[in-house]
Amino acid sequence: MSSSSNPEIAEAIRQVRDALARIDEPVVRALTEVHALERELAETTTRRDQLMTKATQAELTLNRPELAETLREEAARLDVTIEALSQQAQLARTGAQTSRDQLPERRQQLQQQLAELMRKSVEFSAQAAGADAAWDRVKRLQTGTVSADLELSGALADDRANKMLIELEQRLGTVPQPAVPRAERGVQPVASPGDPPEQKAGTPAVEVPRSTDISERENRPKGLTANMTSDLPRLRVAAIGTGGIFRGAHLPCYVEIPDARLAALCDPDPDALKQAMRRLRTLTEDRVAKLKEQHDDETADRLLQDLNDIKLYSDLDEVIAAGNTDLVDICTQPFLHAPLSIKALNAGLHVMCEKPISRTWLETEELINTWKSSGKFYQHNENWLFEPEYYTVRKLIQSGAIGELITMFLTQAHGGPEGRAAFWNPAMGGGGSLLDNGIHAIGAAWFVAGLDWSPEVVRAVAPFGMSTRMGQRILDGRYQTVQVDDDAHILIRFADSRTGAWCTAHIEGSWSFQDSPPTQYIGSTGRIEMAHEDGRRVARVFDAHGNHYDIPVSGPTWVHWPSSFYGEILNMVQCIRADEQSIMTPQFGADCSSIVGAAYLSEKNGRKAVTLNEFQQFAHDVATRFPGDKSAANDALVNELLSAVRR
Repeated sequence: MSSSSNPEIAEAIRQVRDALARIDEPVVRALTEVHALERELAETTTRRDQLMTKATQAELTLNRPELAETLREEAARLDVTIEALSQQAQLARTGAQTSRDQLPERRQQLQQQLAELMRKSVEFSAQAAGADAAWDRVKRLQTGTVSADLELSGALADDRANKMLIELEQRLGTVPQPAVPRAERGVQPVASPGDPPEQKAGTPAVEVPRSTDISERENRPKGLTANMTSDLPRLRVAAIGTGGIFRGAHLPCYVEIPDARLAALCDPDPDALKQAMRRLRTLTEDRVAKLKEQHDDETADRLLQDLNDIKLYSDLDEVIAAGNTDLVDICTQPFLHAPLSIKALNAGLHVMCEKPISRTWLETEELINTWKSSGKFYQHNENWLFEPEYYTVRKLIQSGAIGELITMFLTQAHGGPEGRAAFWNPAMGGGGSLLDNGIHAIGAAWFVAGLDWSPEVVRAVAPFGMSTRMGQRILDGRYQTVQVDDDAHILIRFADSRTGAWCTAHIEGSWSFQDSPPTQYIGSTGRIEMAHEDGRRVARVFDAHGNHYDIPVSGPTWVHWPSSFYGEILNMVQCIRADEQSIMTPQFGADCSSIVGAAYLSEKNGRKAVTLNEFQQFAHDVATRFPGDKSAANDALVNELLSAVRR
């Protein structure tokens, strides 16, 4: 705040900002309470079961009925405790969900209060310094140059700036008009003689038009694209594959991103399309109701219009022929990732695709060649790069908080997706727990080390390496023999070719529960672990003597929600609008999958170290046995690699 600011307003701004910074704490505390109650419930249930077992033994084996009766009475008392804990846990879960549901509305209220206080601050400055100074501040607010001071989201700073400008014009009288009028957010700009012709159905999607003022674009801060792209038309997105990952993770993001709209849903399964439309309608109606309460009728009307305009298709060819799409969001099974991406790129569409990039390296190679020749943007979706935890750790390591990064442990482990048989089918996924589950940890480890570093060597590590440890699973309602890895422990060495520095990552990708140490990052002068403190998720930084301090985690959107999938989708939208390739390039996705392939090959070769080039050469050697038959070559490569875990 400037020296001419009102101290009471400045204090109010500080308090609202503090409230925004702590807004997630009640939710985190509630979830922590839920976890504590569930843990206590599980432990109490285990003690009760142990008492009942001992009672049976005392009666049948030891012939001590009096001891058995005493043990059963104690178990009965625990039953009362279990019932009470169950009720408490249920109430806590309900309370946590209520707090979570109220979070976006509460955040919006605080942001509105902050914007109103900033408006009053500008008015006070106007009275103290004159209309010209006030106009200058508003103009800087509009161009985004003071949005860091405001600590607001891009869309909020943009919308509030326009409203502040109108109110100041009314109070101060005649005020100079801005050189270029700003288009209303979410409304297509009126065509001018220099605008490209309207796109017609059946033609490839045209490039998103960009500002013709090159000097203005180059001078804009790269990190503030959300503040300064409202003069561009909204990006039209077609969802390709509307199953669980799309409906659960991707779909909710689109009602929150103003610079993009879902133009089409595409799935060969009519039921999947119906479910997606039903969920989109519910999400839209809920969002519109909240917008109406906030008197934001413009955004509400826009979302309702988006819902009415959406098209349904059963095939990507229909989406391409319709010509109403700029970007496709691919959320299908992995065996379709590369073929659909290649088709979309060749049709002139931008692509973002769920992990893994493809089923095999041979498909990946074809995809990368298509991307390079297409001139379009491709993003390998890795939502962990937008999780607050890894984003905060990356910043701490860049700052030298633990010296030079030496090694890290990242684990991604659970009991397995038995309810999803396709995950266990190598013909659809190309692999098991490491390719589906552990690949998140692979991408996050590379991000933490630095994406300008390179993965050089991969090795399956004892005692489990790449293996199938729980070989019989209930899949599709019956016991079946597992054909893919359900556990993976590997080492990756990342190196910086510029300095010769390197670090090692231990990755666990498991469907047979966790075996490795918890996620941590070890440097030359300290280490970072993740913890909870006062209901907040923190990065705990230790020095060499065991002393520590805590850093609350914060994501790339500067709030705990939304991030993750929201972050990756927003990143792609804004990269296209800014004419920039996403940091999650096809090569990033290809190398993450090559690390998985190298891990299989390492296991196959007796857990010897394997470079990515050696793995790729192995893939080419397999392909030479099937000249002209890509399908057979891909199947053979998958079987060769998985033979290492089927022994």
